Amino acid sequence: MALVAPQTLEDLFDVSGRVVVVTGAASGIGRAVAAGLADLGAAVYAVDVAAQGLEELASARGDRGAVLVTLVADVADEEAVRGVFEKALAEAGKVDVVFSNAGVAGPIRPTDELSLAEWHEVLAVNLDGSFLVGREAARAFKTGTGGKLIFTSSVWGLAGARGVPLAAYAASKGGVVNLVRQLALELAQFGITVNGIAPAGIRTSIADGFYEDEEAIRGLVAEIPLGRIVEPEELVGLAVFLASRASDYITGHTIPFDGGYLAR
Repeated sequence: MALVAPQTLEDLFDVSGRVVVVTGAASGIGRAVAAGLADLGAAVYAVDVAAQGLEELASARGDRGAVLVTLVADVADEEAVRGVFEKALAEAGKVDVVFSNAGVAGPIRPTDELSLAEWHEVLAVNLDGSFLVGREAARAFKTGTGGKLIFTSSVWGLAGARGVPLAAYAASKGGVVNLVRQLALELAQFGITVNGIAPAGIRTSIADGFYEDEEAIRGLVAEIPLGRIVEPEELVGLAVFLASRASDYITGHTIPFDGGYLAR
């Protein structure tokens, strides 16, 4: 049996020098991950359709030294997504990690009141966008020696959203879960790992003010065993794990970040 060379925790979780593309970076989880990885020395390309949010992200960072490039692009636009990766490869020469995070919740209303246009709008961003980002990531990774592709799904992509009528969102995030599995199988031979994160109870602006509704929050917290809502920054540790050597033998999984929600 070959002996494993000694390694430090710093080496295992080191993301410095890695070139990372983060979509949905103007707010919420994407913003926290983009800033967190940049703080740890990664060169981050922060992508979002919301120009003002990206400006605020860059302004908040000031001159902290890490490379953080902001790019305005819609993940549902094929040419725009291709342009993001072309720019990153042209400037940095490689892409090591892609965090496909951009998403929308759509209207919170019963399925029988949902229009086809509203359904399509959610799937265009959450599922088409995930496909486009995943495809361009695979192409970029194949020019190098592997890579790490991470998707944001949801606990409601793994289980139904009881009490919250979000059919399009749940369906799209369920699609992301199986996209993770499929891409993991296809890309393993190239040294590329593909994993997902399934959050619940993270305070973001995705669901039309859901996290500003105290009654809604109480209802959700009642279903979370740890009994609290968390800020997006608390997810950065899991993102670092999946972006680093520490997760090199993990692929094809969607990891809940949910305070025990799915353990019920």
